[in-house]
Amino acid sequence: SFDAVLILNVLDRCKDPMRMLEQARALLPPEGRLIISVVLPASQSDAAASVGTSQRWLDVSGDSFESAAAALINNVLLPTGFEPIRVVRAPYFCAGDRYSPVAALDACVVLLKPCSSR
Repeated sequence: SFDAVLILNVLDRCKDPMRMLEQARALLPPEGRLIISVVLPASQSDAAASVGTSQRWLDVSGDSFESAAAALINNVLLPTGFEPIRVVRAPYFCAGDRYSPVAALDACVVLLKPCSSR
């Protein structure tokens, strides 16, 4: 087991994000911690375009950062056995387009602990 697991900007790019979280949960002791970062709104375009198994979509829709973050917690993190300790909004910088060399997006960074009820 591990004291902490970090999943940073990967959940929206993998084929089965729920399974990834379940596997992270299995690696943690009851006092362990998980830190995730997900750009919101999550597009999941990288995983959807690749070959292999079909994409399992994250149910993180919302018309604002706050509503998408609430959906991430309620629809993804709680069902996979995690309880949030702290949620923050942080800048995520990535390559831009032909009009700007850098794009600034919003990342939802969450510190979590395994739920004791599982």
